Amino acid sequence: MCFIQYYNIKKLQNTSFNSIPKQFLRNNQLCLWKYEQKDNYKLKVPYGISEKEEVQRNLKNKNFWINLQDVRNLSEEDKNKFGLGIMLNVFF
Repeated sequence: MCFIQYYNIKKLQNTSFNSIPKQFLRNNQLCLWKYEQKDNYKLKVPYGISEKEEVQRNLKNKNFWINLQDVRNLSEEDKNKFGLGIMLNVFF
C-alpha cells in the first residue's frame, strides 16, 4: 500500500514546483498519474517511467519512480496527459 499526494504538472510548472517539499523533488519519490474509468467512477491511477523511458503502470518497482528532472524531460503531450504524484509512505 502506498499513499500518494497528487498535483497538476502544468500548474506546478507555472509556480516552479514551489508547493512541493524539496526532499521529494531531490529523491525518486515522484510518480505520474492519470484518470481511468472503472465501472461508473474515475480512478487516479499511478504510473512510473521504465528503464526504457516508457510510461508504465507499475509502481511496485521503485526503479520506475521518478525525480524532478524526469518530470521536466516529459514531452508536452505527457505533461498534458498526466498529473504528478508524490510517494509519501510505501509498504510493499
